[in-house]
Amino acid sequence: MSSIKIKRFGNPDFLRQIQPENLRTLLRRFEDFFRRVQFIIPDGEFGAEDLDRLAAHLVSPPSHTPGALLDAVEMLEMLTSTNGWTELQMIAPDLVRKLKTDDDSAGDVALKVWLLDPHAIERIYTKFSIDSGRTMVCYRAPEDVTINLPTKAKCKAIASDLSLHFSDLFNTPTSQVMPFDEDGGQAFLIRHGDVVKRLGVINDEGLPDTKALRPLKHDVAFLIPGSCELQVSGRSEEIRELYRSVFSRHLFGDSNALKPAKRFTLEPLRTGRDCIAAPDIGEINGAALRELHLRRRLGASLIIHRADDVFSEIEAHGHSYLKDFDLTRARFSIRVRGRRRSLNLSLAPEEDALRGDTHDPLATAWLDACRLTTHRILEEVLANT
Repeated sequence: MSSIKIKRFGNPDFLRQIQPENLRTLLRRFEDFFRRVQFIIPDGEFGAEDLDRLAAHLVSPPSHTPGALLDAVEMLEMLTSTNGWTELQMIAPDLVRKLKTDDDSAGDVALKVWLLDPHAIERIYTKFSIDSGRTMVCYRAPEDVTINLPTKAKCKAIASDLSLHFSDLFNTPTSQVMPFDEDGGQAFLIRHGDVVKRLGVINDEGLPDTKALRPLKHDVAFLIPGSCELQVSGRSEEIRELYRSVFSRHLFGDSNALKPAKRFTLEPLRTGRDCIAAPDIGEINGAALRELHLRRRLGASLIIHRADDVFSEIEAHGHSYLKDFDLTRARFSIRVRGRRRSLNLSLAPEEDALRGDTHDPLATAWLDACRLTTHRILEEVLANT
């Protein structure tokens, strides 16, 4: 049975905040990869189409994407946030002062620091990554429903419907839905404007001034036909519900075909330590359960186990220990051959949240192989009916 992998989610807006010469320096470190995916790295400015094509490769990377590129992009994206930039200034103040020029954004400085001292960036990333939630929501349709696979015309129709609602939500009808194929399904990059923000600025004469700006925003969606599943991002429940109904109407013929569903489960952990072995993934050299949160079913008490090997603690309590508890959260470390740092993942099924090294294809493939993703369970149910 083929394995459907959960793809990386990220916001490509940060690419526009990096000066062309700095972005080009990063991309040229991976010229073989970009040559393989037929992306030409511009010699001058990056046009809108260049950034769109680049974003497509980063939002949903092909399986042969270099891990170092994914790591760099994820870390840079995180460090363009206010908290990340503040942390960078605290961790590497001397490097920041040395490398920053007047026109540099936080992304420019983070990239320069990464090129010179990647360990400084990794320390900050490690601090933030395990708490960085993957803000995706999952919906599923009945298995007997007919899926109308997306075409460019259908995506234009989806964008047209979204624009009617975006006029009210963001006071602008701007909407664009860009599809691209990936293993096991289709991905969509949804571009829209945000509400106008007024900012106090210093003009070229050094005087205070006010500028009105409309930020550019992106959301993403992933269609997995094998499990009749749609995963969407969006900063509010209202926006995610809009995506659910519009995509449901155009792709499944009924605005109510897609229903809320959960992506993750910890139930396999009840079977013991063998459940987190993934022998079919040769690059993975082992995994460990580092933390497990248990909530007693009769009562509200919460028990948290933390150890290098939590399964040893569970086994010491006896085979039937977990039967009185719901498994609410778990943290794993995954060892990868040839890598100095283990991958870290934190899973909370009730929140439908995945945190940590969510961008790494090996991490998400491991989740799928260990049956910690519910769409894998759904695949097996359908295969046996």
